[in-house]
Amino acid sequence: MLTITLSADQAGQPVLRTKTLVRLVHHTTHDPCGSSDWWTASVTLTATGQLQPG
Repeated sequence: MLTITLSADQAGQPVLRTKTLVRLVHHTTHDPCGSSDWWTASVTLTATGQLQPG
């Protein structure tokens, strides 16, 4: 699990700060050059300023 935090400001003033916990997804691919591994996490910023795991 990973916490993603988003903060934004306008003209130097904080206007948004939100965070959410997301699950990392492990990926593996096999090709002629060998194996590759990577991790991803996805979130969406809603119109109300909330982060939702995606």
